[in-house]
Amino acid sequence: MPHIHPVKVEDASGEVKDLYEAMQAVRGTVPNLFQLLGYSPRMLGPAIALAAFAGSSDSRVPARLKQLAYLAASRVNGCHYCLERHAAAGAKAGLTPQQVESILAETGELAASPAFNSNERLIILYSEELTRGISASAQTITGLKAFMDEEEFLEITFVIATANMFNRLADGLAVELEPEFQRPAAH
Repeated sequence: MPHIHPVKVEDASGEVKDLYEAMQAVRGTVPNLFQLLGYSPRMLGPAIALAAFAGSSDSRVPARLKQLAYLAASRVNGCHYCLERHAAAGAKAGLTPQQVESILAETGELAASPAFNSNERLIILYSEELTRGISASAQTITGLKAFMDEEEFLEITFVIATANMFNRLADGLAVELEPEFQRPAAH
């Protein structure tokens, strides 16, 4: 159960209702996390914009790689809500079933998985390093800059920071995962 009550879509009014309707037009739904942010349009609006950028294909970095960075941060943080929701988004953006399976596995070093190429491994390492210690090694940064220009490097860093913010919101507020994103328990 979340630590605060959500502002349900049917109960929203004013600017929050407008933001919810815009989100529904794009996503078809208002995720539980955003319903918890519905107390304030000043928080909700920027959060929607951050989430839209992190998931969009309308940027220099392909959505598939942004989802990979987001998921790597969520894996380090153990944010179940973000992992499950972004696993679906990552698959839709082009992550392979093997990559999604590796991300959702609870053991092992993600960057060591054969499901990822060398550039993807660098994105994973960068995301993990920024998440664990708020900076990354010179070796990882040099590796990323070998295939990313400055704008792409900024974008991937921004997505990782966004993931960390949403991970903390989701876990800090105890957001419940929507039923359609819940996977059957392994036997």
